[in-house]
Amino acid sequence: MELTVQQLRCFLAVAEELHFTRAAQRLHVAPPSLSQQVAALEKRLQVQLFHRTSRRVELTAAGAELLPLARRAVGSVQEVQEWARRRREAGERVVVGLVAGGPLCSAVLSAAARAMPGVGWELRRLGFADSLRALRSERVDAALVPAVTLPAAADLRAVPLWREGRVLVVPTGHRLAGRSEVGIDETTGERFVGVADDDATLDEWFVSPRPDGRRPRVEPAAGTLEEVLDLCAAGMAVNIAGATVARGYARPDLRFVPVRDVPDVTVALVQRAGDPGRALAALERVALRVARGQATRFGAAPPL
Repeated sequence: MELTVQQLRCFLAVAEELHFTRAAQRLHVAPPSLSQQVAALEKRLQVQLFHRTSRRVELTAAGAELLPLARRAVGSVQEVQEWARRRREAGERVVVGLVAGGPLCSAVLSAAARAMPGVGWELRRLGFADSLRALRSERVDAALVPAVTLPAAADLRAVPLWREGRVLVVPTGHRLAGRSEVGIDETTGERFVGVADDDATLDEWFVSPRPDGRRPRVEPAAGTLEEVLDLCAAGMAVNIAGATVARGYARPDLRFVPVRDVPDVTVALVQRAGDPGRALAALERVALRVARGQATRFGAAPPL
């Protein structure tokens, strides 16, 4: 009968708990199975490791001598397992698409890099219309996507992370730049610039038609959020964006005015449907943890 690491782990649990039931709970095994492992170890070593009575469990002298040796042996195996994990991770790369950055997105990516230091992380800027195409064509592995309505396609999986209000993006000299908030109907006469090439998406973002039935002038004349902001700063158009854009893209030639009477947008981690693999599954867990713990710090809120 060979000596196994599992036998040593069982011995350590009992030696440290001095109670078979508690040791079994710690290892998530049934007490009879634990007892069998310890008995097999005693038979293999040809020594008694514990004095057992109906009321207590104690180490024998041999058990006390084995204790530091078993700790070192189990620790060495764990080091080998950790080494193997790092080797596996070293060959992994994860490409994350980003539509609109900001402090919350940065917090998610930073936490993921800390949690998986062996993974190679690559960030790719995407336009709104390009984010789902980039996922489907496997140019990115996951994307942080803001949306009024989350993607519901069968080939994609969207995990809501946080929600945020919407802001009107205007140049500093605009008639609404000094307002603390605006109503959506006050913006109907403006020229809006967007980045999506899907009419339904543009209508959702810019609330078209408006409550009074009018439709604003919306033109998909930019490819990225950065291009949108440049057009707005130049006074050529205005835009409606998620509220956290005001923190991530603050600049002296723009103002971000809250829009009080429109639904929030949701930022989701979107991946291809199916088994995501270890790294992407871990990214999802990290993203959810960061969003739950830090959303309110940056003016966002948990998803509904």
